[in-house]
Amino acid sequence: MIKGLIMEALPAVITIIILVISPYVYATLKTILGQKRLHEVEVFAKDIINSILQQYPGIEIEELVSKALESLENKFGLKYFTAEDFENIIRAVIRDLQLNDTEVFNLIDNAVSSSVGSSAEKYLSGKITADKRKEAAVNAITAVLIQAKVPITSELKTIIDSKIDSEVYNLKTPEERKNQLQNIVTQ
Repeated sequence: MIKGLIMEALPAVITIIILVISPYVYATLKTILGQKRLHEVEVFAKDIINSILQQYPGIEIEELVSKALESLENKFGLKYFTAEDFENIIRAVIRDLQLNDTEVFNLIDNAVSSSVGSSAEKYLSGKITADKRKEAAVNAITAVLIQAKVPITSELKTIIDSKIDSEVYNLKTPEERKNQLQNIVTQ
């Protein structure tokens, strides 16, 4: 009799247990699947960002984010992640790929010295005109940054410009600085 009662009640007990624990099981599965999908998105984002950087070496960072965002939305849709989620993932991947600020500034400092010297030599040997020296220096520094996969922002362009001006000023003799100042005063 007890055995028969247990057999009749067992399906109901199992159903109640399933109803009670199923939300927890579902939430756990959702978390596991979400983490797996997040990993897939991160891997794809890293691959697509590297691909874009190779295709467009001097790309501005906002344009890079825009292109990567479009690719992620096309591949994964907006069912599990929002555009903001994708953008946060993209920016995190870019940060991981980039040098830190100190490394970038050291790289620029090293590149400025050699590029200004190289531009001066090209001018002295007649390979470029006087008005192309700064452009040649900027191009050389930009090439170094592109090789290091550093996105060129407008702020970085301003820093490069200032550092070139400073390097050129520091290379002038005191007499050249004095003459330059007198020319400014007489104008």
